[in-house]
Amino acid sequence: MFLIFQTAGAGKPLSWKARPDEVFNWPRMMAISWILLGEDRKPISNKNYLIKPEGYNFKDEYLTSCSIDIDEMEKHGESLSDILDDFVKTAGQAKFVFAHNMKLNTAILGAEFIRSGKDNPLRVQPTYCIMEEATFYTKLPKKGGGFKWPTLQEAHTKIFKQGYSPARNARADVIAASRVLLALLSVGGFEDIFEE
Repeated sequence: MFLIFQTAGAGKPLSWKARPDEVFNWPRMMAISWILLGEDRKPISNKNYLIKPEGYNFKDEYLTSCSIDIDEMEKHGESLSDILDDFVKTAGQAKFVFAHNMKLNTAILGAEFIRSGKDNPLRVQPTYCIMEEATFYTKLPKKGGGFKWPTLQEAHTKIFKQGYSPARNARADVIAASRVLLALLSVGGFEDIFEE
């Protein structure tokens, strides 16, 4: 099975080189969304969670940038601990775990597992980055030569000839990432992970 997930963090990390266990460096997770696909690449389940902050707050600017409504978060936000437990359960069903910009998503999620004192399944489970794989298919030039890592919006636009919205929203992002992943798989992307 294939698990695709995306997070929405409250801002940017202080340093992009920090490890997930340097929790002070990584922004708090405001939202997480995931889709579990079966071997036939059809959706089996999907989740979309807003995190109800406990003992901290999210700045309005971060909520706005991720298209999260504060009233919706207060009404429908859920406990981070319960969300992490659900993620662990779902990740346990997956053979392959994907995200666009896997390093950022696993760092934000990993920091929350550490803050919560819970075991992170992605520490031992193989993960695959849609952004890195999409680089060779989108072929967006970078200054100095070669190709740059595409944003999710750029990858989606290049592959499907249209953008998506709202970008940086975990739910919209995971839908777009899933579409990009399926498109990449259909043209031989990630073929090396299936050679066993």
